[in-house]
Amino acid sequence: MKPLFLPGFLAAGLMLTPVARAQDAPPVNADVILRELDMIEQRQKQTLASARQMAISQLRSAAVSPSAAAALYADAVEAVEFEGKPNKGAAFAEWKSGMGDALRSTDFQNVILLHLRYLVMSLERGASDKPELFIAPSLAYANDLVPTEDSFQDLKKKQADKPANERAQRDRDIAQKTLNAKKDLLDKSISDGVFTRWLRLQQWLPKSDGWELTPGNLAGILEKNVRSVMRTVKDPALIQTWDLEMKVLADRATSGRLDFLAADFNTMVRPKMIFSRANDMILLGQTNRAANDIYILVKTYPQHPDFSKWVIKLREILKPAPAASTEAAPAEAATPQPAPTPGTNP
Repeated sequence: MKPLFLPGFLAAGLMLTPVARAQDAPPVNADVILRELDMIEQRQKQTLASARQMAISQLRSAAVSPSAAAALYADAVEAVEFEGKPNKGAAFAEWKSGMGDALRSTDFQNVILLHLRYLVMSLERGASDKPELFIAPSLAYANDLVPTEDSFQDLKKKQADKPANERAQRDRDIAQKTLNAKKDLLDKSISDGVFTRWLRLQQWLPKSDGWELTPGNLAGILEKNVRSVMRTVKDPALIQTWDLEMKVLADRATSGRLDFLAADFNTMVRPKMIFSRANDMILLGQTNRAANDIYILVKTYPQHPDFSKWVIKLREILKPAPAASTEAAPAEAATPQPAPTPGTNP
């Protein structure tokens, strides 16, 4: 088969095409474009801020009423869990019918309310550059979280002790659904929560290194939201947060609400927390209190895994490194020089 040759003018046109495409456009008006960019960015920020505030208002409105909170939760579940499924309406209606008693229960609604409350606080923290404003709200939330957590531990026991009858089975079903809701809404990060996914709130949440994202993590809330901020301003109330956490855990240990025994708490967990509290005492200038607490730990728990760490810290407190002298060192005495030998240079 003979090779095909393109006409000369067509071949030349194809050869010139890349050259034509490589030519630049006319000069742009940089000042105009930059001004317009500023306006676009400003409008975008305003739009995002408005959307964030609308979401907060919607969540806050639902958080004032248990029934409103349950209704908003059902809306979120429908949008997230049933969107795109075959027979969406029928499937959601069946779910809602099966969840009716649980959604009306006080324990279930309390879980939703706590989640909404913490989500709103987290969204507000994400938009603020003043973490100290969230110390008091975080402590207030923590104080409300404690009895809720304890009630769930008691709920498990009560359901296990109930007789096997129809009413008891109904109560057990409600309790299990409530425990499942607690696992989803309090024991997981709010970034994965059903409200966050529904309203696309991830972009407005704070970073996890400076804010606890799990609504049910009491230790994380006290450490990240409260203590880390108190340390920067050396707030004396810092010590009280340790006392609060130790009291909560001690009460749970003695009542059997914790997975470990009270003896394990007293001999392993509590000493660790006392040492952490002592380090914060040092930060606040309460060195003598810290030394006394660590000394008691050393004497009382010599078999503790952190014993060596305690000893090192106690020695540092009792024998601090000498401060560098600011005075000029005295001039060294001149070394006597031997008399020059005759005939030599001195």
